[in-house]
Amino acid sequence: MKKNQIILISIGVLVLIGIISYFGYWLGRKSMEVKSEITALNSLESKVIRNWSATALGEVTKKSEGNISIEGDGETLTVLIVPKTVITKAILEGEKKSVQELGFEDIKIGDEVNIGLGVDQSANLWAVSIIVLPK
Repeated sequence: MKKNQIILISIGVLVLIGIISYFGYWLGRKSMEVKSEITALNSLESKVIRNWSATALGEVTKKSEGNISIEGDGETLTVLIVPKTVITKAILEGEKKSVQELGFEDIKIGDEVNIGLGVDQSANLWAVSIIVLPK
């Protein structure tokens, strides 16, 4: 009887140690995730970093003065157009490939576009470049 109790108590202690270890590991992981998010957000305030960049691909669904909205993979994204946004159209004619400069007014609803995105120090999302893709 005493031997069985000692074995059960030992197993219980081992299980408790395992649960405590896992909980400590989980807390450590959560702490690291929060720290990395905070570090990235704090980096936006750095005077050394001029902007962050990414790309977005989608179909133009709306245009308004200074903004363009695209939809892709079931999500909509609205991006600020600034005077220095470069807008071009990719042209494929057989083996020949070229690029044509466009104005914002040349972009049509339904056009498939690739937008080079920038994020400034105030966390504003803006279009660095827009490429209208061939149909």
